[in-house]
Amino acid sequence: MSARFALLRFALPALWLGAVCAHASPAADERVAASARAWLRDYAARQPVDVTSIDVTVLPPGARQAAAPIQCDNPEITPVDTRRIARMRFSVRCDRSSRPAIFIVRGKIFAKLLVAATPVPAGRPLTREDVALAERDWLATQDALTDPRAIDGRVSRRALKAGQVLQKRFLKAQTTVKRGQAVRIVAQAGQIEVSATGTALDDGATGDTIRVRNTGTGRTVDARVVDADTVAPVGAASK
Repeated sequence: MSARFALLRFALPALWLGAVCAHASPAADERVAASARAWLRDYAARQPVDVTSIDVTVLPPGARQAAAPIQCDNPEITPVDTRRIARMRFSVRCDRSSRPAIFIVRGKIFAKLLVAATPVPAGRPLTREDVALAERDWLATQDALTDPRAIDGRVSRRALKAGQVLQKRFLKAQTTVKRGQAVRIVAQAGQIEVSATGTALDDGATGDTIRVRNTGTGRTVDARVVDADTVAPVGAASK
């Protein structure tokens, strides 16, 4: 047997197998992509965001799967693991008696999210002019903000670059009362109101609980910030 004949003998079956895979794989990939897209559309419809588009990518099959391509017209396609949208697993098989092939699919859901319209320094109160709505991959930042009203009375914990998605954890309430500031301590029971002067021992936003020293008694109380100069006791006094 000549070396050339031997080479052809082993090369032709490999070429034939590659042709089968090339012929069968795109059809299976397209069906898996369609199923994944339908699943993502249903999932996205139940999310609290304004979805603009959905994208799916079917990863190339492994060597074992490529050697046994799907060769039926209407395979059964079932999602088997969708916990991670960026790496979902779909089962594909021709009938219930056959061994399923597993396809890996990467999904993306794009939505209108709040982004910084300009660079924003840390600690500065945010305004509506600081933000804009832009299309971004929502799955990459699921705590992203979508409503411009969400920034009212908030400051950024960190400096933001222009175009950066605003995430809930980046923001905090704007400080209403500052440490060392004189405040009015107001306690109310029914229609009876008692007030005293005090000094804030912590910074606090409206609704926060801070420590306040009563100027008259020297006692420290926990108090809820009501506004820029008023707090209301929430616990028993302490030394």
